[in-house]
Amino acid sequence: MQKLINSVQNYAWGSKTALTELYGIANPTQQPMAELWMGAHPKSSSQVLGADGQTVALRDVIEHDKSALLGDAVAQRFGELPFLFKVLCAAQPLSIQVHPNKHNSEIGFAKEKRRRDPDGCG
Repeated sequence: MQKLINSVQNYAWGSKTALTELYGIANPTQQPMAELWMGAHPKSSSQVLGADGQTVALRDVIEHDKSALLGDAVAQRFGELPFLFKVLCAAQPLSIQVHPNKHNSEIGFAKEKRRRDPDGCG
């Protein structure tokens, strides 16, 4: 078993103390710490702490041996870790979030792209 070092996402609605109190995560600048991400997201992958004290992105560890770490079925279907676990630490009430399925997400993305670039040129 290896230790994961997970990333904190700072959003205005986050708590300045919860992650420190729960997990001992330092917050010297007193920024709101809204989400603790555990996973291999391209924006901010967890880091795997090796026995030698060096860290490697979980994303890179998985990429090196997908089938062994994810299982053949998941590796073939998704090609990466198919989820991102988030610990939310809200200091303010949040609105309800609903995430669409893949099909509806693709439709919505295409609509947004057309609104940003009506000529379809980037």
